[in-house]
Amino acid sequence: MSRPMKIVFTASIILNVLFLGIAAGGMFHHEPREMPPWEKAKETLAPETIEVIKSTFKEKKEEIVPLFKEASQKKSAMKEVITAPEMDGDAYDALAEELKILNGKLMDHRISSIKAIFAGLPQEERAKIADHTVEKLLGKPPRPEKREGMRSHKTRRFDSERMHKKGAIDAAPGRMPFEAREPLDPPANQAE
Repeated sequence: MSRPMKIVFTASIILNVLFLGIAAGGMFHHEPREMPPWEKAKETLAPETIEVIKSTFKEKKEEIVPLFKEASQKKSAMKEVITAPEMDGDAYDALAEELKILNGKLMDHRISSIKAIFAGLPQEERAKIADHTVEKLLGKPPRPEKREGMRSHKTRRFDSERMHKKGAIDAAPGRMPFEAREPLDPPANQAE
């Protein structure tokens, strides 16, 4: 190899190693993750409050463990029914009904446990964990993020109405008020 080729080859290898290092470093460099809501709330709670929560959960553990075991067995049975060569619809319906009842029992247990915990806490301490508790009981609805440049569903609807009026869409307009709907003419290429 000639001297200029050796220099180009060496520079190419050095640049490749540099870019691989940057890429690998970027993969491993993460922003610190946010603490879970319970961990944030726990830092602000008094030690007595944490002790009340722990003792209540220890007392209630004996009641809930059998429910979890039963739920696990029902889920395994449901999986067997679903993956069987011939699915048994009646067995599926029966297991689904039993799982609904079991989920109701689990929710009742959660509610009674939380009531027992909150009954032994002062108002200030209850307020610190209220949001987290309600989210755990009822679930937190997902909030779609509106990205820049996205059009809302209303804008898309009006765009489809505009396109229909221009004749670009040869179908009934979606979600237009009944009075605003125009009768559709049959396509010109079809004989009547």
